[in-house]
Amino acid sequence: MRLMTARILMKCRESIEGNKKKKELWIEFYEGIQKVSSQLLSEFFYVISNKLHCVHSILANYVIVREIFDFATIPEFMILMCSYEMNRKEHRLFLLNTINDGIRDELDFKLLNNTPIIKMLLSCFGTTISSRKIDLLILKIIDNLIVKANASEFLTDRYDLLLWMYQVCINIEAFEYDSIDMIISIIDHLKEIFSNDTEKSKLIMTALVSLLEKFTINKIVTKKRF
Repeated sequence: MRLMTARILMKCRESIEGNKKKKELWIEFYEGIQKVSSQLLSEFFYVISNKLHCVHSILANYVIVREIFDFATIPEFMILMCSYEMNRKEHRLFLLNTINDGIRDELDFKLLNNTPIIKMLLSCFGTTISSRKIDLLILKIIDNLIVKANASEFLTDRYDLLLWMYQVCINIEAFEYDSIDMIISIIDHLKEIFSNDTEKSKLIMTALVSLLEKFTINKIVTKKRF
């Protein structure tokens, strides 16, 4: 299977380069290949066939230049996440969608935790480099890490997830229905996981109350954020 994968990647590279030059291709494998990384690489090769895709040039360049495809990283994360190109928000949406789709178990969380990705996503939420769609994807990633990767304890202890959730609940707008649905899903999962932890349960309920308060005000003042 590994040799077949390497062969496919080599053929993709040769096709992109027009067979003008050939480089020796190495793929760095690990006993437990993280799904989130392999998912992103598979998306890379899907996009390469579509020259009109917003991330085509970035990914094609990655495939041509890269000597080693390392499944222990998130390929081109910083380039896509910190892009300043005209389509930068589309770049981030592509990246976060792929990460979200790739999260399956603890191995994926381990990969993300060994990089600054989680911290960056939490810091990015609600800022000018984000958008409602990006915020929603960040919430989905957090929810997946809690449910599929059993990362609630670690996220709470290391990244202060409960305080972050409280701040999200305070700042979210009442008309952001999709994000609110996802916030409630996260809170529900956290409430079940920490049902025997009185202190954490109080923090979770405080976040929920701050969210519900938005719907008790007769007149809601909204701020439109793109």
